[in-house]
Amino acid sequence: MKSVSRVRKHTPEHKRISKAFSQSPEKLIKLKDSFIFFSDDRTCYRATKADEQLTIYRQSGNKHIFRRSRNPDVPKTRDSTKMDALKHHVSFDLPLIAPDHDAKDIKSQHYMIPITALNKKRRITQNAVMGGSAHEHINEQPSNTFFTPDGRHEWLHLQAHSHGGKQAVENLVAGSRDSNSLQIGVEDALIFCRNTLNSVSSNLLMNATVKCATLPETNIGTICEYLITIHDTENAKNIACEPISINLQYHSSEQDNNLHYDHVRVIYKKTCEMIFNKTNELLTIDDLLGDEIAINNSAEQRLSNDSQDQKMSDDE
Repeated sequence: MKSVSRVRKHTPEHKRISKAFSQSPEKLIKLKDSFIFFSDDRTCYRATKADEQLTIYRQSGNKHIFRRSRNPDVPKTRDSTKMDALKHHVSFDLPLIAPDHDAKDIKSQHYMIPITALNKKRRITQNAVMGGSAHEHINEQPSNTFFTPDGRHEWLHLQAHSHGGKQAVENLVAGSRDSNSLQIGVEDALIFCRNTLNSVSSNLLMNATVKCATLPETNIGTICEYLITIHDTENAKNIACEPISINLQYHSSEQDNNLHYDHVRVIYKKTCEMIFNKTNELLTIDDLLGDEIAINNSAEQRLSNDSQDQKMSDDE
């Protein structure tokens, strides 16, 4: 399924969105030469206007994260409350505490973030690549205070499959299902940001370097670090964002109300805010997308759609 598709003219959808663009200017997010609009059903639309003609594009979001979260319908809480619950497992500035060992084995992937999600069919499973399931791999290792054999485990991509990541040993580590869900919040936000920056200028590129140290002589991931760089190729300028760190052995608990959709939403939102703020520093564009309501709506639309049946991993 395409991540961005053009809305046909003279259809009820085109007429409805055109009317919304003209009658609800307070809901529009102005970019360089286009506008972003979030409809009441949380669908994201981007429109450009030329010769009084409105061209509208519909952006589709992630189709699976909503069913991965255990409590998707719990009441929303303040962002600070949600981040506080995850403060030992996700960081947007300071490094997380890694296990006490000599981290010599580091897996790393460097790539350009795509404009839209790349939903290519997997020709080989993670289990086949790694010679067994992530849960089996973790349970084969001696006990360690950093990870637990209990809970659900999956093979996690460093370069996300939706970002074009390969099914390869150098791109996979064993981690928890819950940390995989937190990764998806970051990964989907990166695609949304790249798509938005591309609508501002095709000269704006985003690169990611994803690093993860593994426990000695294993493929068990520890702390996954995302280093995002924004490039303005026209003016030969670069700017680096603060690192995003995720504990790949994070298991939610009853104490923090289990992992639910709202936790993933705030990770998505924080990632967008960081990237758009850094881009504003790079370009000094006052009206670049950075509106809190717009980012909230984007997170709702991209993360909550549950219509895709594709499995996220072999361990689901």
